[in-house]
Amino acid sequence: MFLTIKSVDIEHLRRFLKTFGTFALVTHVHPDGDAIGALQGFAAFLRALGRRVFTIVPNAYPDFLSFLDSSGEEKIIIYKYKQKWCKQALTEAQVIVCLDMNALTRMDALGDFISTLPQPKVVIDHHPEPVTKDFNLVFSEPEMSSCCELVYRIICELNMVIPFPQVAVEPLYVGVMTDTNNFFNMVSAGTFEVAADLLRMGARKEELQQYVFSAFSEERMRLMGHAIFNNMVLVKQYRTAYIVLSLAEQQQYCFRPGDSEGFVNIPMNIKDVDVSMLFVETPDYIRVSLRSRNGVDVNEMAGRFFNGGGHIQAAGGKLYCPFPELPNLIMQALEKTFGPIIVTN
Repeated sequence: MFLTIKSVDIEHLRRFLKTFGTFALVTHVHPDGDAIGALQGFAAFLRALGRRVFTIVPNAYPDFLSFLDSSGEEKIIIYKYKQKWCKQALTEAQVIVCLDMNALTRMDALGDFISTLPQPKVVIDHHPEPVTKDFNLVFSEPEMSSCCELVYRIICELNMVIPFPQVAVEPLYVGVMTDTNNFFNMVSAGTFEVAADLLRMGARKEELQQYVFSAFSEERMRLMGHAIFNNMVLVKQYRTAYIVLSLAEQQQYCFRPGDSEGFVNIPMNIKDVDVSMLFVETPDYIRVSLRSRNGVDVNEMAGRFFNGGGHIQAAGGKLYCPFPELPNLIMQALEKTFGPIIVTN
């Protein structure tokens, strides 16, 4: 796959990198492997150029991604817990780079603060329909498998005459691996070419898969079993399955951030399921994750019914409603998407 990025935009970014010395890198709420990988991969590149870099996330990321984090001054800072520090860092930064998101609203309160700042804002993302007014420079490639694939290609296009930073290799590989569901979704020949490049540069494929897919707690595994056995509902008329997880259930299984990561993919292993939904209750809202295949557009569904968006086959959102109302809301969304169920004798 070739980049459709305009050479003028690459030159604009190159000029930023040569002119400014301090950058803040941010990403969306509930950061996943692609978000953390892009954050750490691009930060490593900027640091190799001798730039000062702050890396900030809106809230906690999954524990199984902690191996990608740095230490000391290079550690990822969580805005939710250190707002004063983060605001100071963002104020000091000369450029703000937003990764794996198409709008400042994807960062909640952190995005609200960034919107008030005068610094140039760059977005590097692979979600459709970026809110271009939020940014001064837009790199948007919805056909890319992941933000990490796009970050890798931009670094190569910039050609800044430095060796590709070794510490960027594994974060970028993890982002590509996780956002494609281990090279299952949104994969092109170019995606494999990027993965091969990263492997040649030293990405430890087996170890990274173990860190990401085989390093969960016993409680997380029991929660997954409970979710499948007791909470998975099949709506066969719509070739849909959904799972709900209440706060009480999460507490019962010692839930930690990221423990439900991947649950939404499980019902997609059922041969008659084309849409999978996961609803996880939080103290402030219900987090929604959607997956699909065979032409079903869950990005549209997320936008219409769940205050969100994403990709055609993978999207997310939020609901602000009492948890017991979920089944009715889900059925309403399905009926409005696919039409009423026709009962025949």
